[in-house]
Amino acid sequence: MADIYCPAQTTAILGYPTDQYYRKYPSTKTRLPVLVLHGDMEQVLPVPLSRHFYKQYSVLNPDVIYVELPRTGHTATYSSPIPNQEESCGCQIAISFMLSPTFQPDTSCLKKN
Repeated sequence: MADIYCPAQTTAILGYPTDQYYRKYPSTKTRLPVLVLHGDMEQVLPVPLSRHFYKQYSVLNPDVIYVELPRTGHTATYSSPIPNQEESCGCQIAISFMLSPTFQPDTSCLKKN
């Protein structure tokens, strides 16, 4: 089984000890739809971690969708900028993903940036 986690600190993260599930990996394929939203300006959880997770986890689950939002920081659903719109692009993508019968998000708001 491929290692789905990036090489990272293995003793503790953010001052907390790792739990019993650290580095235990999914071993069965699934079709559970998963949407991964990540801001390209994220500083708390580096972008390469999400890219790596998507690359590795999509081997087990073809229904994983990764969307990287431009000019967006830590809270991708609320901080993704779109001029002259009431909802953030990340929020629009997440809502469209949940409402779609095929779990395909509408990413057209990314073209407005």
